[in-house]
Amino acid sequence: MSAQPARGSFRMVLSSLLVVELFSGVLQAYFVPLYPALAERFGVSTSSVSWALIIFTLSNAVFTPLFAKLGDVHGHHRVLRVLVGLVAAGCVLIAAAPDFGVLLAGRALQGMFPAYLPLMFGVLRGGFPGDATRRGIAYLSGILLFGTLAGVIASGLLVRATGGPALALWVPAIGTLLGFAVLLLVPARGFDRPADAGVDWPGVALLGLGLACLLLGLSQGSTWHWTSTRTLVLLAAGVAVLAGWVTVELRTGRPMVDLRFLFRGRLLPVYVVAIGVYSATIGTQVANSTFMALPSGRFGYGLGLNALHIGLALLPGIACAALAATLTARIGRILGYPWTMATGAILVCAGFLALVFLHTSLTEFILCTALSSAGMGFIEGSTRTIVIDNLHPEETSTGSGIYELSTTVGDSVGAAVITAVLTLNLTPRLGVVTEAGFRWVWAVAALFGLIAATAAIGFALRAGRRHYPAPAPTGASPLTVVHEDS
Repeated sequence: MSAQPARGSFRMVLSSLLVVELFSGVLQAYFVPLYPALAERFGVSTSSVSWALIIFTLSNAVFTPLFAKLGDVHGHHRVLRVLVGLVAAGCVLIAAAPDFGVLLAGRALQGMFPAYLPLMFGVLRGGFPGDATRRGIAYLSGILLFGTLAGVIASGLLVRATGGPALALWVPAIGTLLGFAVLLLVPARGFDRPADAGVDWPGVALLGLGLACLLLGLSQGSTWHWTSTRTLVLLAAGVAVLAGWVTVELRTGRPMVDLRFLFRGRLLPVYVVAIGVYSATIGTQVANSTFMALPSGRFGYGLGLNALHIGLALLPGIACAALAATLTARIGRILGYPWTMATGAILVCAGFLALVFLHTSLTEFILCTALSSAGMGFIEGSTRTIVIDNLHPEETSTGSGIYELSTTVGDSVGAAVITAVLTLNLTPRLGVVTEAGFRWVWAVAALFGLIAATAAIGFALRAGRRHYPAPAPTGASPLTVVHEDS
């Protein structure tokens, strides 16, 4: 195959990836409305059912870098097929689970899906270099956000219509199986495996263990108390193991992650932007939903919405995010991707800052969240493009996998900080968050956005409007696009 395949071939490959990524978006959020119904179905407490989220998050962190590295070594399309098959199996296990233990096993398999995007970027870059890859990143980021919206709305509607979670659990299972079937029909594409390719298994183990300890401590800190022994031990162990991982990676001849390359000055600000923006936007999800549900007639603040209406109120914001992500490639050609990223971070900061003062009506709330969500959409498309443009072809998945890990860290850090703010601002008798508490939440989110905006503007001032295609490694042969074995 030539290095510049026909447009029809690009559309066929991208279409198959979009089907898979659509239901990847569904997986991100469809579970949120189901927790109460699942607790009742399996006869477990709310604190016990929260382990479905904890295991899901830990699986995100542990398996994203592993599958990303396997894609760079064994072929992105081939590994993507295996990964989608595993996630589909997890979805089926969850839908058909006879007990809570089987559901948790399914969530562990389902939680591997964040590695989709790094592998997809490898597929696109290996077969369709240049602007085609950037357009593909924009479309994939947009449909991911659209799938997130569809998952929340469909899940809530199905639970309400059927009186239980059974049908809602089968939607992602059927969708992921459909994506897996479509992926099998498209000829596998990729570039030649590097001669010295291999997997640094000690590095994989240390990174997974360190992230698992750190994220478990962050996610459970508010439940176990931040000064409890197990919280402090987990956080300290996570930091110690990750420090050991850095030492091992710097000394090994064939590391899992080339830290000197991936964390140099050109990419580090992008990770800071991702952590800041995800801390603000994902970290405030529970707080925003809680505020929308509070009856204003009783407390003097809140919007008094039920679960279905909350989902509908979130619709404009997620639609703005999906549209902004899809338009990133066009805007990036005009402003440059660094300034597109800076624009997104500024919008996130502005949206949350506006919420501090404008939240007394549903209209104000929707407009402010739509502003920050549009910024999130620009971040989704631009940051991933910048990272891909700075990577060598043979480390596309590994490098973008590190970026996806930074978003997971942002999720956990934001959720931990926002939960602490909410806990400190409860009314003495009713245990309800005060209005001042919600203001503090949005102010902290705006601060996260300001940190991201500062890093993004500094990056853009240094970068200008340039793209950053990574130079070929010394002595490397030109990129060759080949068929992989089906």
